[in-house]
Amino acid sequence: MNLHYLILTSGNDLQESAVADLVRSRTGARLVRVEVPRKASAKLEPDAVCVRADRPDELYCMLASASRACCVAVSAPSVAPTLEFLAEHPGTANDFALIICTATPREGSQQSAVGTLAKLASMGVDPTRIGVVYTRTPRDASVEQTFKQLAGYLANGPFTAICREAVLKDSTAFERARELQLPIADVLSGQVRFESALEGARQAGEPEELLHALARKLLAQRALTGCRVDIDKALDMLRVPHIPQQELPPAVSVTSTPPQPHAVVLDGGVALDVTSPPHSEPLPA
Repeated sequence: MNLHYLILTSGNDLQESAVADLVRSRTGARLVRVEVPRKASAKLEPDAVCVRADRPDELYCMLASASRACCVAVSAPSVAPTLEFLAEHPGTANDFALIICTATPREGSQQSAVGTLAKLASMGVDPTRIGVVYTRTPRDASVEQTFKQLAGYLANGPFTAICREAVLKDSTAFERARELQLPIADVLSGQVRFESALEGARQAGEPEELLHALARKLLAQRALTGCRVDIDKALDMLRVPHIPQQELPPAVSVTSTPPQPHAVVLDGGVALDVTSPPHSEPLPA
């Protein structure tokens, strides 16, 4: 079952939540979000699956039967029950190809990340299957300076071999991408290109409002690709493989008036379709 990636976040920072998209941009893995139960459904990305944090058995059975790699992004409130499930079922954590813990410089985030790593260590998880992504790192500071608590634990704890170079420098590009609902994984993999979409819309005589919106998305795309060096280095340090483009799932079909895509929510083993908002503009034919 070592097709899958598990990402354990330590907060609700947008750069942390984007780590799953970065992994997916290389692997083409399907996004699975683990969230705490709530009355209102969250807005999910197309092709995403949401699993309740109180039903980890459903998550495991879904992954065990999946023919396609999945990237499981666990929200911070869902990390504890997920770890509890893994601890109750010895060997299950090692079914993942890679477990990634994310952290920001915030003290509470570092504490959460240390707690997560300590729990994984108590389960006897293979250290080669664990990685840490240091997000929001100031451009003029080192990991040791910015993440003193987390770096100190790694230097003296059971995971001394974990790389400290999987760093995402502080950037507003991820907020801009989320604000405009850019499909981050598809943008980084080259499956969505707003420059082509803008030119195609201009040639087709589309209204200025649409051109303006596409121009904003193009700028957000360029800001995101401006982080490419940091992103590629972080993924390399985590040993996330490159899946050849021809082996990735088909490119997202986007139109100026896209049909409402669907994500799937697993609620007690029952799959429920929920509508997600349109997330990007089309590539011209």
